[in-house]
Amino acid sequence: MFTTAYVRMDQLEGRSPEVVRKWLLRTARNLTANSARRAMTRRRLRDRIDREPAAARPSAEDAYLGSGGWDPDPDHDEIRAAWAQLSDSHREVLALDAAGHDGPAVALALGISPAAARTRLMRARRAFLDVYEPPRRSTDDG
Repeated sequence: MFTTAYVRMDQLEGRSPEVVRKWLLRTARNLTANSARRAMTRRRLRDRIDREPAAARPSAEDAYLGSGGWDPDPDHDEIRAAWAQLSDSHREVLALDAAGHDGPAVALALGISPAAARTRLMRARRAFLDVYEPPRRSTDDG
């Protein structure tokens, strides 16, 4: 409420204290009512989610891997194991990056700033490299 009053302070200059007081009270009442409506909407949504659980569906990566879209690769099991160890937020940003989205598109999809998207992507890549152990290749000389 104080933010609203501060932003609109120029509109209240020169008004009588009684007018300013009435405006502040009306603004406080409206903001409180809006907050209560948002809380009720969230509560109804939570109740609806509790009543109607979502149908279990495979994740996008499981559906893709199960469809044969993944080429057999010697690193397949190690990559899959490393992927499973990542947090959901790391997998999300890496999947968006792998799908070809640029930084601003990733930021928009995640609802964060482009700088935050770059930071999150850098951390996700680092986390993947920390858990990924490529298989040892045997070297046949002969």
